[in-house]
Amino acid sequence: RDLASHAAEAHSLHRPGRCDPPYDAPKRHFRPEERVPGFVAAFCLRTEEPVAVRYVDFREVWAKADPADLACLQECPLAFFDTDNGQRSEPVIVVSSDPVCQWRIIDLRDSHRYEPEGTKAAVKAYTRLCKLADSVSRELEVHGGDMVIFNNKVCSHAWPGLAEPGDRLIRVVHASREA
Repeated sequence: RDLASHAAEAHSLHRPGRCDPPYDAPKRHFRPEERVPGFVAAFCLRTEEPVAVRYVDFREVWAKADPADLACLQECPLAFFDTDNGQRSEPVIVVSSDPVCQWRIIDLRDSHRYEPEGTKAAVKAYTRLCKLADSVSRELEVHGGDMVIFNNKVCSHAWPGLAEPGDRLIRVVHASREA
């Protein structure tokens, strides 16, 4: 698919295939983890200017996060209210381990668009985790002809440059080891 046509979702940290597109809307937005693609490849076929891609490595977040916050978010599910379309997701655990690979996974949502809902402790822990993820995120520039591959079980990524107008074409493909 063309990443620029999904720019609203792409410009904030996300893991493709987890909730975009919604899994079974309106009942369920989040896809079960075993059905989330393992890898994402983005091909920058054309761009006038370099496009920024930001990513956060879950291993770094796990290493620096307060263990109490991680434990809370492994136990207490959160729902997310989408302020753009007025819909609320089903409650989900946002810190988990992949059942196959044992990756430690963190589901992050755009804090400007999605409001976390749950216990007061879980919402506060999630807010702290999002701030930590922002502080450890890294950015790289993608030029025409470049390809970027993300392990969807190890990191979230964002394309903040897609929010800006411009002539660019970025194609995205999802894949899993099982496929």
